Amino acid sequence: MHGIGIIIPPSISFVVYSSIANVSVGTLFMAGIIPGLLMGFALFAASMWVTRKAKLDRMPKATAGERIAAFKDAFWGLMMLSSSFLAVFTAASLHQQRQQPLQQSMVYS
Repeated sequence: MHGIGIIIPPSISFVVYSSIANVSVGTLFMAGIIPGLLMGFALFAASMWVTRKAKLDRMPKATAGERIAAFKDAFWGLMMLSSSFLAVFTAASLHQQRQQPLQQSMVYS
């Protein structure tokens, strides 16, 4: 069984397909939003149905301290995702900024 991650933007499969088919990546991302949301809703509904049918017990709610601790653990990962989506910076752009500029050792005339 395959996951729905390949259809929800930003998906690497969309980027590869756009380069092969000469189609805009933005167009593919816009085309994948509705099917991705529908598949996510279907997955949610199916999991709710199976959970209620099996009569599984719910876990106790997390306390405020547990939620704050979990947020502290996930903070930098969330910052990387949100900054990538907001186009503030990407991991590749940070890597490019750290590299030293090329020194020209020979001058061609």
